Amino acid sequence: VTQNGVKGYRVIGPNGNSIFLPFTGYKDGSVHKTVSSKYWSNEVRGIYSYLASCLDVMSNNKIEIQGSHRYGGLPIRPVLP
Repeated sequence: VTQNGVKGYRVIGPNGNSIFLPFTGYKDGSVHKTVSSKYWSNEVRGIYSYLASCLDVMSNNKIEIQGSHRYGGLPIRPVLP
């Protein structure tokens, strides 16, 4: 979808609430990747303190929760409770 001139994804939860995730790409070292948009979560990935969970929204509209190295340049999407 496009919202205010910005392309991204609208994710709708089971309760009907939605969140807009702008298509940002992400940084892997010094390389900017545009294949998908990844967003940090607020938790460390299992027992591996060097990984954090992230939401990966891929260009084929598939969404996965993955682990990513914490040094990576992923954006966040803050929300109000």
